[in-house]
Amino acid sequence: MDPQFRRSQTALRAAVYELAAARAPTDISVTELCRAAGVTRETFYRHAASPLDLLAAALAAEIDLLPRAWEEAVIARAPEDLFPAMARELLAHVAVRADVYRAAMRPSLLSPLRTNLEQMMRPGLIAYLQERPGLIPESVDRTDDFGLGMLASYTASGCVGAIEWWLRGDDLDLDRGVRLLMAATPAFWLSTDAATRPRGARADGS
Repeated sequence: MDPQFRRSQTALRAAVYELAAARAPTDISVTELCRAAGVTRETFYRHAASPLDLLAAALAAEIDLLPRAWEEAVIARAPEDLFPAMARELLAHVAVRADVYRAAMRPSLLSPLRTNLEQMMRPGLIAYLQERPGLIPESVDRTDDFGLGMLASYTASGCVGAIEWWLRGDDLDLDRGVRLLMAATPAFWLSTDAATRPRGARADGS
């Protein structure tokens, strides 16, 4: 990345975080963002189409730095380890940027920010089912990629909804947040017995 571009990007992201912690990103103007970052409008538009897009990209970059357990360790880790670990990483990220996420709820998270969180989870959940077909409910064909995507989307969307509710609380207790997310997770994701069955094996052993 060009050093000047990187400097502008860093300044813009710092400015949008500061402004978005106080009010909705849709209420932030390009002019005030440029003033806060010390850049021109021309420079701003090299980075984003709007303050909301800039904020979404900044948060997505942070999410991408989270441990990629969903994709890198999806085979090796047991569900009782993997799911709480990823829930904690995600909640910790949200807690650090709690003011920003709270200001972006109207009453739910604005679309680009909600999409960031869902997209962080969905591909890994699909991969998790593909590697552990014994987890897949009997009513779902394990070769049905669309069906697996629907299961993953349902869980990812529900998790983001729970995070939105968690943000409404005064005390962002990570331990409690992880515990409640695990309690709300559909049981088939966490079935250790099913997760260890070989490919093609069903619950009845056939």
